Amino acid sequence: MLVEPEFIAAAILVPKFKTSWTSDENIVKLGLDYIKDHLEEETLNQPPADGSSGSEEEDFFASMKPTHGQEGIKQLDGYLACKADDKDILKSFPSVCKRKRGQQDVHAALVEMQAADEKQQEWLERMEERRDRRFELTLEDAREARRHEAELTRQHMEQSASFNQAFLGTLSQLVQALSSRPNPVP
Repeated sequence: MLVEPEFIAAAILVPKFKTSWTSDENIVKLGLDYIKDHLEEETLNQPPADGSSGSEEEDFFASMKPTHGQEGIKQLDGYLACKADDKDILKSFPSVCKRKRGQQDVHAALVEMQAADEKQQEWLERMEERRDRRFELTLEDAREARRHEAELTRQHMEQSASFNQAFLGTLSQLVQALSSRPNPVP
């Protein structure tokens, strides 16, 4: 089973999987904690969105305002609660969609995964078509073999019937010849 938090988080961020791919709550918690930690990390590295200096001394109510990390966690909760399972759902949750892995965000990775999935699906369809064609050819070969066997059986039966007719004809002539001969007296 996967134990790398990054891999678990990646699986959770795939809309078709979310948390349904495992029943182990510890694994799901590990992945969600990893995502939440990175949401909070990203918040610490971002300047305030409103252009203010971000100093709590300047804004007495700063602690009451939702942070980007809290907003990201809310979006993550909303994403997990959402029933949709296509990649477009990530557009509704930009904080979740912009999870970075190296230089590539989740959306770009999902687009690549979908392209790979489509290629794999096309390959599977081609393989299925080939399998069906082979099956049809095998069936046609079996039908042809049965026809050939039936023809050989028919020819064998005709030859047997012809032989039997000839044998009966010869036997009949022999019986007539023997019966037309005078009986020798002892």
